[in-house]
Amino acid sequence: MEFFKKAVTYLSSLRLTIITLIGIAAGSGIGTVIPQHLTAEAYAEIYSGTMEQLIHRLQLNDLYHSWWFLIIAAVFTLNLVSCMLKRVPSLIRVLRRKRGDLPPGGLPFTASFKTAGTLDGKRETLYRLLKEGFARPAERHEEKGAIFSAEKGRISRWGFLVTHLGILLIIVGAFAGSYGYRGQMELMEGEQSRQVYLGENIPPVQLDFAVRCDKFAVSFYPQSRRPRSYESVLTILEDGRETGPFRITVNKPLSHRGVTIYQSSYGSIPDMEQIYLKLPSPGSAAPDTQVKTALDSSYTAEDGSYSVTVTRFIPDFAMDEQGHVFSRSRDLRNPAVQAVFTSGDTAWTQWLFARYPDFHSGTDSPVPAQFLGVAGSSFTGLQITRSPGLSLVWAGCLMLVAGAFLILFMSHQQVWVRVTPAGRQLDITVAGSSSRAAAFKPVFERLTKKLKTL
Repeated sequence: MEFFKKAVTYLSSLRLTIITLIGIAAGSGIGTVIPQHLTAEAYAEIYSGTMEQLIHRLQLNDLYHSWWFLIIAAVFTLNLVSCMLKRVPSLIRVLRRKRGDLPPGGLPFTASFKTAGTLDGKRETLYRLLKEGFARPAERHEEKGAIFSAEKGRISRWGFLVTHLGILLIIVGAFAGSYGYRGQMELMEGEQSRQVYLGENIPPVQLDFAVRCDKFAVSFYPQSRRPRSYESVLTILEDGRETGPFRITVNKPLSHRGVTIYQSSYGSIPDMEQIYLKLPSPGSAAPDTQVKTALDSSYTAEDGSYSVTVTRFIPDFAMDEQGHVFSRSRDLRNPAVQAVFTSGDTAWTQWLFARYPDFHSGTDSPVPAQFLGVAGSSFTGLQITRSPGLSLVWAGCLMLVAGAFLILFMSHQQVWVRVTPAGRQLDITVAGSSSRAAAFKPVFERLTKKLKTL
């Protein structure tokens, strides 16, 4: 028993609280600076030598599951539990104390004075004053007088316990949530899947049910490619049964069996067999010809004056400082093709842009070609998340707010008024205590001033 008390005393110390909080803050800072859950090749590219080895040995690439961070979190949890165990007995003693019973030891606020009158004549006024400032008072008779007592805010004593329990729930919920997942699922209309992709070199998660996209729609702002809204109509397929349909938007997700499905993105899968170009026809008066071609396929003009081959397709064209062409995304935001033209013994390469037909074309090219676009199928991008500890975190947050309110805005205030007849006068002793002495002092002074004027 003595060992248990010493362990609780050490584990509940403020010094240990500060040390663990510093450790958690430092670990969280490291997790913010060092990217998490990248591939080994990515870490080798970003870091090198000793730093790369240190990241893997200390599990800094998965910090919140690392052994050392879990130890710090466990010690902090023990610290919170020990603080509660240390203070719960005194809380129970206070809450089990009957109204009117004086606490053991001296009281921090006392005042004594005399006033004229009798106990029976002052009883009603005493009741009224105590009821106005506190609650309905209790009266205990003594041999030569009586003790009147009243209190308010007893519930505030629960503040520290509710706050600590809230923090514990947040920690447990965060720990449970770290074993959830967040991934992506891309579906075209009519397609269904159970697989949630978490990232490169990470095995996909298999859902207990399948998700089918029945319909997907996206609308844009006028004269812009900025999406105004996009939504999906989904059906859940489970054990041979269909549930739905459910319409989800960016701010209206779908929850099913602990899994939340968000509308997060959209895109198109281009068909490389249906690339459309606008090319000049033989003869100056003939209208231009719309041609359907395919990637790496060659098209030759009817008169044989030139041929063109599309060698590369970029859905969202961009160029870095070194002049290297890359795609900023998979979406068809700035589609472009690289075409190789051949005319006689002359060959040249040209980029053609669907949204900017006059860029890099015209007088610079013997063949004024245009890229009209590419056929494709739209898909909806769904974010699939499972957070098993989310409800615990929310409950902990509510308890934390409730506990903070009880501690900061309420206090347990108790007063006792002993009235003893002394001839034609009354000896009155006022005593009080509170969980927040500074806030109680003016309350006690006002009560004492009123009692003196009885």
